[in-house]
Amino acid sequence: MKSFIQILFLLTAITGYAELQWETSAIRRKVNLNETNIISTINFKNIGNGNIKIDKIRIPCGCTSADTDKEIYKPEEVGALVISFSVGKLVGHQTKY
Repeated sequence: MKSFIQILFLLTAITGYAELQWETSAIRRKVNLNETNIISTINFKNIGNGNIKIDKIRIPCGCTSADTDKEIYKPEEVGALVISFSVGKLVGHQTKY
């Protein structure tokens, strides 16, 4: 019985995956001189067969923030990652990873 439960758990772990498909992986945009904040949206879709929960988005820079439109995405559900970049007094080419 113990082996059956372990095999069942393993099969569930293999078949119950979640994966996000992103509309794009980069945002390129020119900024006008009067803009101080840029807001962009990247859409995504859960193409797996399990739920995805987004607990926290970590961004190493204080000039950039991001949030999703909700926390849990079911299979085939679409969502949006909204990214805000504070230009402030920055000049020249800016790259964030």
